[in-house]
Amino acid sequence: SVRPVEYQYGLLRTLTTPEGSSFRVKGSFPNEVLEFSIRHGGLPESKTGCDVSLPEGEIFMSIGTLGNKLGSRGRMSIEQYRFFVRRERRIVGTF
Repeated sequence: SVRPVEYQYGLLRTLTTPEGSSFRVKGSFPNEVLEFSIRHGGLPESKTGCDVSLPEGEIFMSIGTLGNKLGSRGRMSIEQYRFFVRRERRIVGTF
């Protein structure tokens, strides 16, 4: 019989092979957005302990700013191809 893998909710998992990062401020006051990304080597299902994986690529994050203050909630997204043609960003979480 197949034994289910126990998954501990909220357990921190580190990305393998972080490869770099970048950031930029987009827009103008008072509608500025801080955008930054982290390039990584991926996270396979075998490392997550469940049926979730993260393909190799970049994680994009953005958060609103007002001067030198950050907003209360930001978005986290990844880029994927839809129908093998159009590349689009998909929101995968908040921070």
